[in-house]
Amino acid sequence: MADTGLFRLVGALLGADAAARCFSRVFIAPALLRPATARLSRAELAQALNLLLFDDLLQRVPVARDYVEDVHAAAGPGLRHGQRDRHLPDDAAGGRHRYLLSDTRAHAARLIG
Repeated sequence: MADTGLFRLVGALLGADAAARCFSRVFIAPALLRPATARLSRAELAQALNLLLFDDLLQRVPVARDYVEDVHAAAGPGLRHGQRDRHLPDDAAGGRHRYLLSDTRAHAARLIG
C-alpha cells in the first residue's frame, strides 16, 4: 500500500504513521490504490482529501476517535465514506424502523446519554 500514489500523497502531508493509521481504519476502493505515478486521478485526489479530513476529525473530536477505534478493534477497516443509515430489526408491531443517524452520531448519542 505504501507504494500507491494515494498513500504517498497522504503520507507526505500527515507522515507515514498517521497515513497508515487512516488507511487501516477506512475502507478504500481497490481502484484507488494504483501504483504511484507522476499524476493522480481526480478520484485519488478526492480520496486523499477525505483521508486528511478524517484524520483532522479524529484529532479534534474525541468521541469520533473512540468510535473509530472501537469499530477497528471489533472488525478492522469498516468505515465507508457516505454510509449514513442502518436498518434495525422489525419492532413488535411488525413495522420497520430506519435509524437515520450516522453510526458516529449514534455512538456519540449513546455516550452522551
